[in-house]
Amino acid sequence: MHVVFVVPMPKSWSKKRRELMVGLGHRSKPDIDNYVKGLLDAVFDDDSCCWDLRSSKLWGVTGRIVISDALRGPGLTDLFKRYAEICAK
Repeated sequence: MHVVFVVPMPKSWSKKRRELMVGLGHRSKPDIDNYVKGLLDAVFDDDSCCWDLRSSKLWGVTGRIVISDALRGPGLTDLFKRYAEICAK
């Protein structure tokens, strides 16, 4: 699974700076591990079943979380259904 956390840029940034930063890595706090932990805790009662995860943290115009299955592309519903089936075993 690949999770991309898109962090919204501050409104105080100039238009030029915002255009330059969109899509670039977000290298300031909060740390990416805090984002990942929050997401997994929100989605799974027991996240010990998650055994493979890649994550990125990027600047964007609007904040959002994009989750994709690295093998099949975007598919949030299918991905969570698969993980739920694994966790249920």
